[in-house]
Amino acid sequence: GLARRAYGMRAGRLAQQSDVTHGRARRIEVDVDGASFNVDGEVCRCQPARFTLRAGGFEVVVT
Repeated sequence: GLARRAYGMRAGRLAQQSDVTHGRARRIEVDVDGASFNVDGEVCRCQPARFTLRAGGFEVVVT
């Protein structure tokens, strides 16, 4: 679960986990019914969640 994700992130190998989809984009939209998102430590319900990225800006993890 979450501990495995955290370890993968810390070890720099999250994208290598078998059930993780990895991609690159300048803009992404995540639309999951009933989901909340943790953005900079704040939990919010914003659907769909839209993220515009800057080079090296941040990582998005959807579990």
